[in-house]
Amino acid sequence: MELSQVVEYLKQCGIFYLATENGVFPRVRPMRHVSFYKNVLYILVNKDSSLYGELLLNNRAEICTIHPGHSELTISCVLEEEGSPTICHEIIEKERSSLFGVCRALRWSVFRLTSGKALLTDYDRKKEEWTL
Repeated sequence: MELSQVVEYLKQCGIFYLATENGVFPRVRPMRHVSFYKNVLYILVNKDSSLYGELLLNNRAEICTIHPGHSELTISCVLEEEGSPTICHEIIEKERSSLFGVCRALRWSVFRLTSGKALLTDYDRKKEEWTL
């Protein structure tokens, strides 16, 4: 599975979950803002959220979701804040239509997936694993 297909899979699911660590406690949050740009997976994060601070302290995360009628996807990954203002602007503009209501006024940051392993498990329990 190509990285662009991973992004499409996450978008088709509508909601995916991002797990981080807050000290010794796990934190899991529903997410919906994912983008693919220049062969990189990006996730939009509210700069005023605790998630933003947690990712700055520990950039290891896990993404998981279930695609209705198909399979489940788990990605163990490293997410790094994008340093290019141009790329951040491009991603935010590309996803602007999905930033509904009050969310449009939030301060957004963009995190890129720099490495990871993905596991796709279908409902027959067949597994496919690959490095991102």
